[in-house]
Amino acid sequence: MEQGENSKTFSNVSGHVEEGKTDEIIDEVNFIGPRVQKKDETERRTDDDKKDDEKDDILDIDFTTNEEIEKMKLGQKVEIIGYVDEVEACHMAGNYLLFKFILNNNNGKRLQVVAWREEAERTEAEISIYKIIYLEKAKTKIINSYTGGNHKNFEISIKDDTIIQGLGTMKKKHIRVISSYDSKVEYPLVNLDQIQGNLLPTIMRTWGFLKTTFSVKSTGTSTRNEATSYITDGNLKLEIRILNYSANDLCQGNHVEVIGFPEIKDNYLVLTVETINEMRKMSNEIKPLKWLLKGKNSITVPEYNKRQKLN
Repeated sequence: MEQGENSKTFSNVSGHVEEGKTDEIIDEVNFIGPRVQKKDETERRTDDDKKDDEKDDILDIDFTTNEEIEKMKLGQKVEIIGYVDEVEACHMAGNYLLFKFILNNNNGKRLQVVAWREEAERTEAEISIYKIIYLEKAKTKIINSYTGGNHKNFEISIKDDTIIQGLGTMKKKHIRVISSYDSKVEYPLVNLDQIQGNLLPTIMRTWGFLKTTFSVKSTGTSTRNEATSYITDGNLKLEIRILNYSANDLCQGNHVEVIGFPEIKDNYLVLTVETINEMRKMSNEIKPLKWLLKGKNSITVPEYNKRQKLN
């Protein structure tokens, strides 16, 4: 493992889009290869012309699929295509320069990509928000304790022979927001009182009543906000961390089910959730504040490695 990689990172995420320029970048796609000749704006546009423009507007790039990502193994040199949905500028992590970004395959997978030392500046020069990136000869490696992505099996490391090629810029209308509920996968259901002392699955479902309102904070980019809330069963409480928060109709006291990644933070369990779509209302039942406040016991996991497999 490269030195400096255990340093605590991903603090302030900052994009590389000038303020006020986001929409301009999103609305412009500069594909490699022959450019389509634009018609003079004064020229009469027929219905066929408009249809042709719509065809040209459709993204014709095959992103790396979920299945291809799942087949990748640690230590492999891989090729991968996705768009950049988050960037952390070059900064010192320990004694070494580090650059990070998240590569999104537009089908629910967000992979953390890291570049260290000499590769950090080279990579940063090629990366910007919404840019479609093709990586060749990048290496899969053991992931740090914290990742901004949602793929926990590995992260991607940029090496001195890694090829970084830009393929264009992702348009906002092509971006898909994927919910775990859309995948048709039946993730294991774990009640709050089953968590402590058990070895949890990588992705799990749990349920409770929304104890608090959402506390929203900026990540330093124009692309997303994070939010924190708690759910409770009337005794235990579980922190829910939403990486991509958006406005919703959930309110304090709602009966909800959540799908996320269980993670340890200061010996407490936190369920990290990709989007607000991973939290859905299960019934019309609403618990009163007096009942919600009884759920004051956090779920501690002081001996995480000694936990038993969940029955």
